[in-house]
Amino acid sequence: MRRRRRRRTKAVASDSLELFLDAMSNAFGCIVLILVLVAAQVQWVSHGRPRPAAQPVQNSAASELAQLRDRLREQLALLQRGRDPETLAALQRRAELEQQRDELARQQRELARRIETMRAALQESRERTRRHEAEIARLEQTLAKLRKRAGYRLRVPRRHEIRKRPVAVFIRGGRYALRFRYDADGDPVGRDPAIDEDAESVALRPGAGEPVRDDPAFWARWEQAMAPFDPGRDYLQFVVWPDGHEAFVTLRDRMVERGYDYDLLLIEEGGRAHKVAGTPTAQ
Repeated sequence: MRRRRRRRTKAVASDSLELFLDAMSNAFGCIVLILVLVAAQVQWVSHGRPRPAAQPVQNSAASELAQLRDRLREQLALLQRGRDPETLAALQRRAELEQQRDELARQQRELARRIETMRAALQESRERTRRHEAEIARLEQTLAKLRKRAGYRLRVPRRHEIRKRPVAVFIRGGRYALRFRYDADGDPVGRDPAIDEDAESVALRPGAGEPVRDDPAFWARWEQAMAPFDPGRDYLQFVVWPDGHEAFVTLRDRMVERGYDYDLLLIEEGGRAHKVAGTPTAQ
């Protein structure tokens, strides 16, 4: 398309220049012809019988006409020389360069406008990103505080006296372990190795026990561990460290659905659970 436009521009420039030069040549040719006729008339008059007083004026007019004729001939020669191929090619090239200059200037203005638009959009995006990052940081701080307090803000259930056997469940670091091992009738037959117990205190060793997961394989093992117990005869004593809150909620919800009552003892970070003895609580 640019080639066709360039050819069209060349053709228009060449035709316009040809018409202009032809018109100028015709005009100057007419002027020269008129001047030649006038000069011939003046010379004819000067060879006649002019009056003595008019002779200097006629000579001056003839001289001026001759000078004007010479200048017109020079200008006509210059115009004729301007029609040579090299001059025409130079003029056409100049017209093309001027057109390219105008096109480049237009493109430059368009690019400058786009750059300003993109710069404004980029600045707005940066401001929006900064606001989002600040909001995320604030929410992360709030979430960290809530997690830190989660182990201490558990709702302690309503307490009432019932006659049931306790089943102590220790939860720490997302893992659980029963305090004792039980026989098929639900009677304790020995301490679980994951439990660290002495004469004064009892605790779940850090990293010991089984991880609590909400998946079928874990629940199958949990149901097997709970098989010796009955919600009408036994209740659960949950001993929970702050980092065991999620695991406690998972186990509690499961056992409450099955009709178990439970008791709850919260342990401060780094503390040990003193021997659990007391009455159970209902959901």
